[in-house]
Amino acid sequence: MGRSEPLADGTRVLHIGPPKTATTSVQAAMHAARAELAEYGIAYAGRTRHSRAPATAIARPDLGVEFTPAALKKWTQLSAEVRESTARITVLSSEGLSYANVERARRIVDDIGGSAHVVITMRPLARMIPSIWQQRVRRGSAQTLDDYVAGIFDRDADGRFTNDYFWGRYGLDQLITTWAQVVGEENISVVILDPRNHDLAYHAFEDLLGVPRGTLKHEGLANESFPFAELEVIREFNAQFFGGGGTREEWFKIIRKRDFREFREPGSAWLVGRKADISRGVAKRANDEVERWIEFLDNFEGRLVGDPADLLVDLDRYAEDVAAPDQVSTASAAQVAYAVYDAMRRHSQKPAAPAPAAPAAAASSVPVKRSRAAGAKRRLARAVAALRGR
Repeated sequence: MGRSEPLADGTRVLHIGPPKTATTSVQAAMHAARAELAEYGIAYAGRTRHSRAPATAIARPDLGVEFTPAALKKWTQLSAEVRESTARITVLSSEGLSYANVERARRIVDDIGGSAHVVITMRPLARMIPSIWQQRVRRGSAQTLDDYVAGIFDRDADGRFTNDYFWGRYGLDQLITTWAQVVGEENISVVILDPRNHDLAYHAFEDLLGVPRGTLKHEGLANESFPFAELEVIREFNAQFFGGGGTREEWFKIIRKRDFREFREPGSAWLVGRKADISRGVAKRANDEVERWIEFLDNFEGRLVGDPADLLVDLDRYAEDVAAPDQVSTASAAQVAYAVYDAMRRHSQKPAAPAPAAPAAAASSVPVKRSRAAGAKRRLARAVAALRGR
């Protein structure tokens, strides 16, 4: 990959992902190299590796149960940091920004001020699909991989995809079209990841920022995939949890905090099983859509780094049929059960926030709150019991 001209001074770089496109690696490298980047006049916005909550909150049309108005307040602070930056180039990286529609994208660009340049990283669609499904399961989904895939490729009577959420966030042509309406296509860079060169993403950003090669280095931080069997156990737990009356709010407040992280630590004993994957037929459908992306890129007026052909996968590497596992080791089942128990324990031990003195007439609300908390614990206990019984 040859070097390209760096971006102009004063540029605000928005790396929007989407997820599963080396975003974690790029963010870790940027965060670790803050001091060195500063020597070249580059500022990496935020204080942590990834300002996920504020970036996602401003990009989504609704906050849902996972985010609060406090996240939007953090966006006000984060965008002010970017807007007021005197660095030669300021970078804000968050895959949460890929949620944005045109209206939200315009709000984001207006908030950060200056001249915005959008960077979209992309990898093969066929490889993203099982990774995205896995992330959904770890965030409470009880949907099988087969059902999820069917929903992605479902079309209406006119032949258009019905899953606007998925294609708006992961469809390369739609991402470009959305942000081009705000910043102009000439102010967008598309970085196609190379499976043979894991440094390509780092080099692409180094070139855009005008810093020496080697400034951004791999930090060993990766969002490891869970084994398929363990994912199925978690998915079944989700089904039991919500089937027993659990709510999304309870999931995010209690279970999500734990995140079953034991299964994703690099080198973990729990990462030895086969990973979730799609069938050859699904991979073929993904390749068909990528072929359309490649045609779209023929007329792309922005910067293109990498080979669009790398977005295609070798269909011979995919099995004709992929069945979800229906068995898991007792050790893994116990690990999931313990993770849920530990989440319950930690949640119950949280110190209660001091409540203001209430008039006597309001005293009856206390048992109601306790009853709701007890109900949540009972639902979790039933789900754990069902898990142990499988």
